[in-house]
Amino acid sequence: MCKNEFRDNKVIQKYNDHVISTTEPLVLIDETEKTLRKCINNLSQEQRSLIVLRFKMKLTVKEIAEIYECPEGTIKSRLFYAIQELSKLYKI
Repeated sequence: MCKNEFRDNKVIQKYNDHVISTTEPLVLIDETEKTLRKCINNLSQEQRSLIVLRFKMKLTVKEIAEIYECPEGTIKSRLFYAIQELSKLYKI
């Protein structure tokens, strides 16, 4: 568990360093965000809610499993397919 926490913190730090060093104009970021929101809205209701709970509200898989009243493995699987579908929509 410590290794996972350390890895998560390392990824967050890399992300924060990247955001600070990024010199992209804000207009481009807004366009990218709009495109991402459109793609998320094209997902099914369940996939959309999973994405929002996990990444927008930053809930853990365990917390989401409690909300849906199903096993954590099921939530992990559903999240995997939701992310996969979002990736397909975003590439188009």
